[in-house]
Formats: sequence, structure tokens, C-alpha cells
Amino acid sequence: MTLTIVLSVNEGMVFATDSRGTIGDPRGITAQNDTIKKQFKIDKHIVIQTSGANETGAIFIDEIQRWRESCKSEPSITETMLKLREILKLKYDDWYSKIPAFPVKDQPQRPALNLTISGYEKVGGKNVERIYLLSSQTDFAPQLFNTGICMTGIPLYAIYLTLRLYSRDMPLDGAKGLASYVIAETASQDGKVGGPIQMMLIEQNGNVTEVDDNELKKINTENENVNLKLKELFRKKKN
Repeated sequence: MTLTIVLSVNEGMVFATDSRGTIGDPRGITAQNDTIKKQFKIDKHIVIQTSGANETGAIFIDEIQRWRESCKSEPSITETMLKLREILKLKYDDWYSKIPAFPVKDQPQRPALNLTISGYEKVGGKNVERIYLLSSQTDFAPQLFNTGICMTGIPLYAIYLTLRLYSRDMPLDGAKGLASYVIAETASQDGKVGGPIQMMLIEQNGNVTEVDDNELKKINTENENVNLKLKELFRKKKN
């Protein structure tokens, strides 16, 4: 399974995922692979994340990258989303026309797939955030998230923590810490999320960059210290 996160703040956007893939029915014994790549820099302003059927998602990442490379001009994030939806609809309707999208007794089900397409595009000369979700569960109908938060996979713990702790005016470093924190906390409670955290970011007027392993280790250590301080608050005796 998966947890993908997009957090948008005034200074920029943070994109983070776990790296765990599970093989088998999650209601029983499963195998795990903690080397799954789930987010991709499509160009200097756009990141796409996948959850669900990873190998199927990889096909669409490859197709949208090749489409963008063939374009004479640089498509906006909205144009990229619409093109990706066109490809998704065409392929899913072709490949899985005889397989139901929702559970039907004694029949296989279409692979579930979610793709978030996030970043900035120019509107009236300004950089405007766009966070789109395309999901096989809604026939890839475009969804636009205007709250600054989007999560897919197993988001329940992360949604709770984020709604408690997130604000748009938090610094970009704070958003990085929060994204890492909620993934780690989810992994501590649900074994279908885990493995090394992958993270990218983009500043309001900058380009997408990848957060390296050393910085991720530093963020993780700082989060562990925060948890220790929180525990100490409840351990203090009354005077």
C-alpha cells in the first residue's frame, strides 16, 4: 500500500511518499518491498505521485513524460492533467473493459490507481498552485484540491495529524517536517506504510528539487526529538 502527501504553504509545496509496496491480500499474510518509487519530477514545476497498482502507474508516468518531451511548448499543469486523464481513460477502458471497477462476487476487480498532479502554473503572470487527483474509483474525473492538502493510499492517521498541525503560513521547512512526521506516524501504526521516505519540494518562484537522504535523516531526528518533548509534557508531576 502507500501514503502520498502534498502540502502547499505560502513559501512553496512539499511532496512526500513512503516507499513500501505490499504483495498479497492485506487481510492476510503479505510480502513487502520497500524500494518502490512513487513520485516523479515531470518538469521543473510539476510532480506526479502514484498509489495503488504501481506497475500500472509506471506505464502512465512513462507515457506522460514522452508526451511532454514531444511538445514544442511547455504545457501547463492543467494541460498535463487533462492529457494524462485522456491517456488513462483510453487505456483503462481498453484493458479492463470486461473487469468491473467495484467488487463483484467471484470476479476480479480493476486495479485501483490514483495519480496526483501538483505544482504551479502561470495565471495572470502569477504562480498559482494546482493540486489535482485522478482516481480510477471515480473513472478519473478530475478533482482539484484547494485546501493545500492532498493525500492518497492510507491517509487516515495522516489526515488527522495534518488537520491538527498544518497551516498555510507555516514555513517550508515546517511543511517538510510535518510531511515526514505524518508518514512516520502512520508507518508506526499500519504496516502497509513504511520504508524510506521520498520527498521533493518547490519554492513559489523556484524549481522542483529532491530532498536528499542526509536532510531526510536530519528531519527524522528532529521529529523524534519533538515526540520525546511531547511525552515529557505528560510525564511531568504536579507541583
